[in-house]
Amino acid sequence: MAPFVYTPLPTDTSHLNLRLIKLQPSNDRSAQIRCKIIDYPLVPDRSVSHLYECLSYVWGTSEDPSVIKIETAQNTFDFEVTQNLYAALIQLRDPFFERILWVDAVCINQDDDREKTHQVAAMARIYGLASRVVAWLGEEADESALAFQELKSIAQHQQPQHQLVELADKAWHEAPPIDNVETNLSESINNNHARGILAVDAVLNRAYFRRMWILQEVTAARSVVYKCGQAEMQSSTFISGVEGLSRPTDWELRNRIGAFTMILKLSAYRENVKGQAHLNIDTLLHLVQRFHTYEATDLRDKIYALWGLSSDSKMMRNLQPDYGKPWKDLFEELGRTMFGAEAFSLAAPGSQTMLVRSISCALGKVRFSSHPDAWATEQTLAIESMRVSVQLGEKYNWNQDITIKALTGNIQEDDIAFFIPLVRRLVIARPCNCYFRVLSV
Repeated sequence: MAPFVYTPLPTDTSHLNLRLIKLQPSNDRSAQIRCKIIDYPLVPDRSVSHLYECLSYVWGTSEDPSVIKIETAQNTFDFEVTQNLYAALIQLRDPFFERILWVDAVCINQDDDREKTHQVAAMARIYGLASRVVAWLGEEADESALAFQELKSIAQHQQPQHQLVELADKAWHEAPPIDNVETNLSESINNNHARGILAVDAVLNRAYFRRMWILQEVTAARSVVYKCGQAEMQSSTFISGVEGLSRPTDWELRNRIGAFTMILKLSAYRENVKGQAHLNIDTLLHLVQRFHTYEATDLRDKIYALWGLSSDSKMMRNLQPDYGKPWKDLFEELGRTMFGAEAFSLAAPGSQTMLVRSISCALGKVRFSSHPDAWATEQTLAIESMRVSVQLGEKYNWNQDITIKALTGNIQEDDIAFFIPLVRRLVIARPCNCYFRVLSV
């Protein structure tokens, strides 16, 4: 069967044009997924949400793809999608009605860099104007249904174990005395709670929560529902449940989930910008630093996925989405943006490490650094000046406490504070043999 051929989207109109899919109904779960594709003009009235849903998901491996059918007025075409997307569409398919969705893998011509650049730059608007966003975490596994129950319980009660033990204790005192009932009830409650927490950890460790694009997709949304298999949960319940958990001992998980919930809470106070091209969460450079450990199949998305969250996009046009620009060039441009246009920056193709040479002034050493968890937005540093010569005396030495935006990097005693005059920026770096490793810009 012939492959599906996209019709180019118009780009010379006053509004954004996109494609939507109409997911065809079926009450047979084994029936093949069938869709119709329509062109849709996204009018700029951001006070109105549109009657489509956006899917937020992990693409997954492209090996052993599944095939959906795309129907047009003239023909039916095969279209390959990843198994994870196919599983999501199976769960989203209604038995009786069409479901209108925006799904990036189908609605954007992935082979057209020009279209991809145009659509990705508008991603915050596309997700912000949807009636809601469905966050697909994957199929049910590792007691994920129990995890959703646990998060809902925590969100409702905050201390479910304590309250259940109280109820069990009350029931025991009101019932006829039976040996070991109280002990058995408490142990059973503790065991069930422990199982629930382990299941929650397994859900939070899924690939979805390591994906760079989710930050913009769920932050831009007016409404989010998390879906894992057949289980569903509203975003407000999910955030309350995660915040009610004891802080995970796994530092990587703690940072990742903490930063994720923090940015969701920040977006909740920005309802007036939902549907705009930018959500004004923070500067692009700080977003890149804060979330650089998140994963992206295309390294360029380490920057482009944060573009719609930025508050300074007009000053960062050199970093706006452009899929015609190689990662090496984009990464080096990021270096010059951080350290000044005259700075020398060099990165190898495919590398996430860059060599930068820039004029700087060493101000002092870090003598104390608070260690905020990932839920924090700021951290405090105590800086002691570099010791000047003995002849000048102690009066030129100084100590200063400063507050910087919290980062995932671990700033330690004896790290060095530099001032970059070209961009008037404070940089914290660590001596490493013949170079300094940058921790914070």
